[in-house]
Amino acid sequence: MNLEAIYFISQVIAAAALVASLIFVGLQVRAGMAQSRHAEQTARAQVHQEIAESYRQMALEWVRYPEMYKFMIMGAETKDMTDQQRQVFGGLYFPTMQMGENIYYQHRNGLLDDDQYETYLGHLSRLLKSPAANDWWQDRKFAFNPEYVAWIDAKLGSLSDFEPVGFYGEIESPDAPTPDTKLDASEDD
Repeated sequence: MNLEAIYFISQVIAAAALVASLIFVGLQVRAGMAQSRHAEQTARAQVHQEIAESYRQMALEWVRYPEMYKFMIMGAETKDMTDQQRQVFGGLYFPTMQMGENIYYQHRNGLLDDDQYETYLGHLSRLLKSPAANDWWQDRKFAFNPEYVAWIDAKLGSLSDFEPVGFYGEIESPDAPTPDTKLDASEDD
């Protein structure tokens, strides 16, 4: 074997090694992308589950403490509330809007699809068109991030006048409070 043949064989081996290493890198990139997609899907599912769990917890609290639910209904349907009733309503509504702010940022970070995002925050903004909730928002929006506030305000501007949505328009309870009902924390049921 002469030197030229050895050189040719070494070039063939080098080329084969280069092709093999490129194939290996391609497989690694492909596996990494699949793993990344899986991690993103898992994160998206987890965010959606956490939001659903927040709504579930809120619903359970309303079942556990019907008085809370009455305040939410009152706030959604009337502006005529005493100062004490307004404070209770605001205390219940603030975490709801914080949950909305979380939803807004999860979407901005790419963890919520557009459809999920519009469903969740669209519902919150429609509730804000209700009488007491709108007053509450105008007084308390300074407590939220300006970007979120701008989104909610823009959404509010695009909605027509308040019409009860979902269960708000369907409730007919003999125990539901009226504007003249005094809901006092010390009252016994």
